[in-house]
Amino acid sequence: MQHRQRARRELEGTTLIELMVVIVIMTAIASAVAIGVMKSWTTARINDTKTRARTLQAATSAYLLAQGGGDCPRVEDLERAQVLDPTTQHTDAWDRPFTIECDEVSVHVRSPGPDAELGTDDDVGF
Repeated sequence: MQHRQRARRELEGTTLIELMVVIVIMTAIASAVAIGVMKSWTTARINDTKTRARTLQAATSAYLLAQGGGDCPRVEDLERAQVLDPTTQHTDAWDRPFTIECDEVSVHVRSPGPDAELGTDDDVGF
């Protein structure tokens, strides 16, 4: 008798509740992975933007030294003076232009960061 009940139970398959439990668990795991990937993606974009800003800052400083001072250049000026390679990308990781500001002693290159607004806590640059 037990053998027959076990055989019948094996033939019945899974219940709808069991399937729903598996789907809920898989959804929770997928959500956790997606959140982790998005945080890593944002961190990678910030780091890439920092690297691009440093390159632009160094090129701007070199340009100003070669010119003996003067007005703060734009990216186009740096490319024209062959301080920057015009075939490479000179925008932040969100494809927005950097802001270049010069004062008497330093060059500041900034990106608005993930929120696309300058002057907020997530701005990226030096």
